[in-house]
Amino acid sequence: MPPTDGATRPPTDGANLPPPQRLPVVTSADVAVARRAARTLATALSFDTVAAERVVLAVSELATNLVRYARRGDVILSPLTTARGHGLQVESRDDGPGIADLGQALEDGFSSGGGARAWAAGRPAPDG
Repeated sequence: MPPTDGATRPPTDGANLPPPQRLPVVTSADVAVARRAARTLATALSFDTVAAERVVLAVSELATNLVRYARRGDVILSPLTTARGHGLQVESRDDGPGIADLGQALEDGFSSGGGARAWAAGRPAPDG
């Protein structure tokens, strides 16, 4: 059945999916590039507006964390087809120092960056 919103839907066999994109992330400008690429791919895959913006938010968070904590890395956006339809696999990769104490990092309220998680757990918010 054709879509009723005027959008075209990609074929369900995955033959004409857009190619994966590897986006280097070093600066905040790269975060903006990754956001735009995510929005473009989600739209090409016929995600509705809410779903597309959820993908954009996730990519923005991942890319921002690469800049903040790893200093450099890549966001990889890979269109795919599943039994449920089209999707977009999002990966964030870096060669940063890793997590020194994984157990501590998984505890409620822990934040190595002193950000919102620490504040939400009742700790003082960081200055600036």
